[in-house]
Amino acid sequence: MNAARESMLKLIAETFCEAIEKAKGDSTYSLTDMYVGFRPEELSLSLYDDKDTLLQQITLDECEELKEVSDGTVTEELTLLLREALNRPEVDTAFASLDTVAPVSVVLVNEEKDPLCELKTFDNEMLFLEDDLLKKMGEELDDFFEKLMSDVK
Repeated sequence: MNAARESMLKLIAETFCEAIEKAKGDSTYSLTDMYVGFRPEELSLSLYDDKDTLLQQITLDECEELKEVSDGTVTEELTLLLREALNRPEVDTAFASLDTVAPVSVVLVNEEKDPLCELKTFDNEMLFLEDDLLKKMGEELDDFFEKLMSDVK
């Protein structure tokens, strides 16, 4: 992993942690879901609570490839970056420290605040599997079965 990508992941993870701390420190914030908005022309990332209150906002200057937008949707690169940042241990710890009713979902939204995709769901008692994981597991099982059956032929 290159240094620019690693520093961007660290910045995004820190932003999630700061947003959670802000929500914990102020009783006016409600956090049962967190919404992530991205403006490609400005390379700005904004985190909102479920009442559309801005929790944190940063600019991702190092990542020019995120400016690429097709049909109003953000690139897959942004989704991958956000999911990687959300899977970092410090972000897991921050979400676990929330005193809210679980589960807490993190959702990527467009400029009109319409959901584009769910990035991650944090729940202390349940494990949520993403569609990508299930698809990859299915492909791996198919490959394994083909190799196993090739020995029989």
